[in-house]
Amino acid sequence: MGVGEDNARAFALYLRLGYEDTGFRYLDRYHYLDDRGTRHEVAEPCRFLVKSLQRAAVRERGVRSPPDS
Repeated sequence: MGVGEDNARAFALYLRLGYEDTGFRYLDRYHYLDDRGTRHEVAEPCRFLVKSLQRAAVRERGVRSPPDS
């Protein structure tokens, strides 16, 4: 998942929800049309976050994770 570098509150929320910062950064590019139909190009620096689904299930349900093979 990506979160904007300038969005500290969202970043803190995702960390509380169990996401981890990978240290990888990327430039998210998108466009939108305003009310007048003018196209705007946006390039937003972002952090790449990940969340282990297995660890999330363990925390949420108290389920034991299988041993590593």
